[in-house]
Amino acid sequence: MSLVIRYRLFWAALMPALLGLAFWKNSRSYPHKSPLWRLGKAVIDTGLLVLMIIYAPALLLAYVVIWLSSPFRNKIMQVSAAFASILTVTHLAGVVFEVVAVLGVFAVELLTGQVLARMDKREIDKLAKVA
Repeated sequence: MSLVIRYRLFWAALMPALLGLAFWKNSRSYPHKSPLWRLGKAVIDTGLLVLMIIYAPALLLAYVVIWLSSPFRNKIMQVSAAFASILTVTHLAGVVFEVVAVLGVFAVELLTGQVLARMDKREIDKLAKVA
């Protein structure tokens, strides 16, 4: 099974998992509403989450920071938790972006084969100069 098919299967499996999680949360938060209403809200929530993942990851990070700092009622603690969580989340996002960039270099190598060929040519040229 190729990597692209596995990637698509991962996202295809993640969508129902997110939808089920949203429906479960809505069932706990809105027990007096009908199941159809809770399912509709879950579909809308999941759709908005997927759109934020695709088109606005910075907005998603801000939403995560707000969610992490919301349990604190004391304003000083809330601001401190928000500051600490924004530093942590942005650091982790930076690490993820660096990993994606490095993996992109290897992906280009796999597609073109030019990077290793160029390195081999340099090594051969070095050996030729020495000899």
